[in-house]
Amino acid sequence: MLGRNVIRCLVAGLTLVVAGALPAGASEETSPEPIVDGGPVAIEDAPWTVAVLLAGNGSAAKRQVCGGTLVQRQWVLTAANCVAGRRPSELRVVVNATTLGAVEPSAELRLSRVVVHPDYNPVQGTADVAMLKLRSPQSTVTTIALNDDAAVPASGEDLAVFGWGASTDGKQPSTLRGAIVQNLETAGGLCGPYSGTEYNSLANVCAGYADGAAATCAGDNGGPLVATQRGGARILVGVTGATDRCGDPGYPGVYQRVSTYEGWVFATIGTPDLSVGQAVVVEGDTDTRTVRVPVWLSHATSRTVRVRWQVTPFTAQANDITGDLTGELEIAPGETQAYIPVTVVGDTIPEQTEQVAVRVTSLQNAKRLKRSGRLRINDDDVVGSGGAVRLGVGSVTSGGGLGVRLPVTLSRPVDHKVTVTLVVVAKGQTIETVNVSFAAGDVDRPVPIVLPTTGGYRVRATVVPPGVEAPVDQGTILVK
Repeated sequence: MLGRNVIRCLVAGLTLVVAGALPAGASEETSPEPIVDGGPVAIEDAPWTVAVLLAGNGSAAKRQVCGGTLVQRQWVLTAANCVAGRRPSELRVVVNATTLGAVEPSAELRLSRVVVHPDYNPVQGTADVAMLKLRSPQSTVTTIALNDDAAVPASGEDLAVFGWGASTDGKQPSTLRGAIVQNLETAGGLCGPYSGTEYNSLANVCAGYADGAAATCAGDNGGPLVATQRGGARILVGVTGATDRCGDPGYPGVYQRVSTYEGWVFATIGTPDLSVGQAVVVEGDTDTRTVRVPVWLSHATSRTVRVRWQVTPFTAQANDITGDLTGELEIAPGETQAYIPVTVVGDTIPEQTEQVAVRVTSLQNAKRLKRSGRLRINDDDVVGSGGAVRLGVGSVTSGGGLGVRLPVTLSRPVDHKVTVTLVVVAKGQTIETVNVSFAAGDVDRPVPIVLPTTGGYRVRATVVPPGVEAPVDQGTILVK
């Protein structure tokens, strides 16, 4: 990647490190030569950027051939020119790495699929996009939303590019680099001196500088071209194409326009499934409390998923719930989970455990997997006791990763701190022990828990202080 001798600007908080900012005596592999309009960056500034390598021995930096972008936890978008004709076993992907020279072989991810766009033409460079499927979803990665607006980026807009490509001296360093470029498409959809067969404004983005001061080069192919939206969110607008110009004056870089291929990307990944989960609440004696019933996607998408929902009594009475019984929610691009609020009315009448049905009535940009969820209302009213303080441990199902938020509740507020101990158990083995503290007046404490693998878990209370009754039922966690 080529760049100016000084930094023009910073985009979306991206910190670009210029020459002279590295410690004296740093090696050439970890301190690349100065680049135009940018320099080395930390992977935290572009966490969706990945390196595509050839399988083999030796340093990952020596085997890196292209870049790519994580658009879903198991899928990478890259350039077809990087991977066409190659089998999954011939390639590796590295995520969450700034310096490829420091990557251990065990960190190189294997692939299960290589999908090249069916219209890819290696001679004309058209439809130069491909998808790489990792063997398993990655729980510690960050993905980026895909642009679906053909009017983005605007003419003259600043964009950011990232990669491990060659610099001005022809060397290909192992440290990730970033640069700022501009959308140079002119009126009439033209890009520099390129002909209509070399540049198509409907399928390409024209970016760089007229003097060639900032550009991508060999090794950057397949990497991200990113725009910053109002509010600071970043979206993927382009995929770096093949080039032998490397910053030649008058020849901007030609990128594949993501909005053109966004539909193909998600047809390749598949439409996400949507499920409605379970929640539990202790009813309480007075007032109301709002419980969140989880809704999740099997994987993220670049489209907003819109859900209409309805709450109805199942075995509960109509007056056990209040507030909005119908509504709409959105799951934003890149997200996998949202919640449906259900408001429960407390009373002092002894009752059986009751259930409320939570249904999806219409859905856009996802498929239904489990249409109805349940909210279980545990009664805390005991005849002749005036109402006990009871601990409630809920149940949760997750299809969007190994992390969950387990609902833990008290039936009513108390005037002192309450601490309980929970254990998470699978196949008779204790997986994790969690201490949960309620401050005076608190009744609802969602507890974040990260599980080691998918599967089913049970949660039980092992230490409950005097004055608090342990739950009758164990909580459950299901991670798909």
